[in-house]
Amino acid sequence: MRKFAAALTLVALSGCATGGPSPQESYRAAFQRAVAAGQCTGPEVREMWGEYNGWYDIASNVQRRNWGTLADALVTQGDTFQRMGCPAVAKVSYDEVLKRFIGPAYGAYRDRAIVGLDDLRTQKYKR
Repeated sequence: MRKFAAALTLVALSGCATGGPSPQESYRAAFQRAVAAGQCTGPEVREMWGEYNGWYDIASNVQRRNWGTLADALVTQGDTFQRMGCPAVAKVSYDEVLKRFIGPAYGAYRDRAIVGLDDLRTQKYKR
């Protein structure tokens, strides 16, 4: 039964169960829409977070072998929103990396998040 449940989860991850995009593809599309909107808040940003959390939740039910992609997405999201002048979104993105990805395999992502948080603090004092 466990193998069957794992197989169903993998099918859902790939998007085959619904014929639609995978959770990762849905997140990337929502991320692109949020960036294109150029806003720090609003429906596009909420959708982006919803898609990320959905992707994360589904990935939580299977082996964590591809979690580096999830961590990288958050760091990239933080970096992008920091460049856009959206420090709140950037900070939450970096904080989530530190909170969600705690194993030694994710040290480089945590380091990148810490650098991003340090950059935010520096920028805060420049303004």
